[in-house]
Parts: sequence; structure tokens; C-alpha cells
Amino acid sequence: MDGSEDDTATVRFVIPTGETELTVSECMMQAFQLMEKEEFTKTEWIQEEEAMNMNPTKTDVFVIERFEGRLFEHLTKGDRFKCTVVGPRCLISCAQTKTPVPNLPYPMYSLSMNKLNITCSALSKEEKEEMKTLIERMAGIYNGVFHDGITHLIAGNVISDKYKAAIDTETPVMTKEWVREVWKAASRDNVMATDPKFLQYKCPVFYGLTVTCSQLSKNDKNLLKKKIESHGGSYTPELTMDATDILIC
Repeated sequence: MDGSEDDTATVRFVIPTGETELTVSECMMQAFQLMEKEEFTKTEWIQEEEAMNMNPTKTDVFVIERFEGRLFEHLTKGDRFKCTVVGPRCLISCAQTKTPVPNLPYPMYSLSMNKLNITCSALSKEEKEEMKTLIERMAGIYNGVFHDGITHLIAGNVISDKYKAAIDTETPVMTKEWVREVWKAASRDNVMATDPKFLQYKCPVFYGLTVTCSQLSKNDKNLLKKKIESHGGSYTPELTMDATDILIC
């Protein structure tokens, strides 16, 4: 922003129906107070119904806590409006780190995946759509293909081409629970997906595989079963051609 009148952003904090600016969450109040200190912005409270009747422009920023419901759909569905929609935690993180809101074309609830470039493999269409939505809500970038800029792979198993490429390039491989748990944590606190506490969601070596064996003793089979299951795989006593991934003999 250059500070000119035409470029001055208006940051509108949306008060949910039935509440007032005195009863909003502590997170919303903290974000509002931080934004009041920023230059070249106008900060104000606005009721949800009033926001519903607006036709916002690219200089309008709406801060809302619930990324669902009528208002969220009104502001974000399709390409009708060019306004920015963020959550209070996104603004708090930007203010505390003195960085601008990422220039991304979708709503951002937090910065928990900011600067991460993520792709998926061996997930269902529904799971990929879920991952894409949550990644973008946390200011990350979702890609359909694996390339040199990818920072993380979310894998449904360990036998896909993308998984092999990730291992070759030493790219971290995570499970889909990583994204879900970061999203849950981001709703309560300012966290980053790369925080050490989320390393527990790294992809285990047998993740998504069904393994069986033959010509082993009962004790060896039981030991193998425990090892496979403790590293993310499934053990089956029967060899099924369409379902078994690995036969150990």
C-alpha cells in the first residue's frame, strides 16, 4: 500500500448475529486492537447482516471467525467479489511478525501453512478436496503434481510414484492426519505446521500397505504382524491378489 486514499484498505470485523463488539471472542478483539495501530488501513466493526448487503471491492477486507455459513458463502463463492476474507488469527500472525497478508486468491483462516507447497498421492477424490481446502485455509498452496518446489507430500500409501519422488528428494512425507490436526490446533492457537509437535504425523514406512507372509513359524508371523502394524501397515494371514501389496516368504 502506498497510503493513497484510493488504495487504503478497509478492514471490517464482522460481528456475528446476536452479538456485539463487546461480546466477540478474545481472538477477534485482539486482532481488532492490533489492526487499529496499522497505518494506511481503516478499521471498523460491522454487523453480519450489514455485510450481507454489501458489494465489496478489492480494498475491502473482512475478518470473520466462522469459515462457513451464509456470509462466508456470500463473500467467497465464485468470482463475484475481489475482497479479502481472513480469520482473526491470520491478522494476529501478520501483525506480530510484521508481514503482509499473503497474496493468495482464497480465504485464509490462519498462516499455519504459509509458504508450504503441498501435493497428495494415493488419496480419494474426496480426501484430496478436503486436503486442498484445509491447506488453502491455512495459507498454504496445493498442487496436483510433484515438482521441485514441493515442500511436503501427503501420502495415502508408500508405493506411489510421488512417494518415491519424495524419498529421492528428501521431501517430508506426511499423513492426512497432519493437515487435520494442524487445522484443529490453528482454531485454538497460533501454530505452524512445521512445529516439532506435528512430527508424529510423518508417514510410517508401511503406511497403507497390506502385507502377508508364508513359510514362517507362528512366532515369527506374530512378531512380523506387530512390526507391520506398528509402522502403519495391515497384516493379513491370507494372500489376496487384488488386496495384498507385499508377500514375505
